[in-house]
Amino acid sequence: MAYSCAMTVLDAASHDGLECPGGAGPDVTWLLHRAAQRLRIRLDAEARRWGLGDSRDWAVLTAITDGGRRSQLALGQELGVDKTTLTSILDRLEREGLIVRTADPRDRRVKQPETTEAGATVQQRMRSARDEFEKQTMADFSDDDREAFMRVLTELAHRSDDGDPSPHGSCM
Repeated sequence: MAYSCAMTVLDAASHDGLECPGGAGPDVTWLLHRAAQRLRIRLDAEARRWGLGDSRDWAVLTAITDGGRRSQLALGQELGVDKTTLTSILDRLEREGLIVRTADPRDRRVKQPETTEAGATVQQRMRSARDEFEKQTMADFSDDDREAFMRVLTELAHRSDDGDPSPHGSCM
């Protein structure tokens, strides 16, 4: 079935067993959750193929690779990840030889994770896999619908209850 942004939420919610829990009416939050869950299952499998724990490891590796040198604290704040979760992910990435943590020259107590050559290779392979998954997932949508979907999804991702565009809590 080709999907269109013109479909009603009810059409989308009742398609392929995606009814909301408890028989409730359509729920945007539930639909976003289910879509993200299905995509994450695929990305998690690909991440394990390349020696990562799951797609969270890849998200952290990508932030390190693309974001330049910064402290673990700054990295956690950027990603919305608490320090315990981030430390576990960084420990795993370091054990796999995908990152190294070096002391900040201005404050040796502060660690700055950096991607290794092996980490950059894994990060690029995961990015290619993600791009292919997105291409397959969006193949039945028109260019206009893809652009509209991305515009609305981006706006939703930047909003919070108080109008503050920054993320709160853990995204992982």
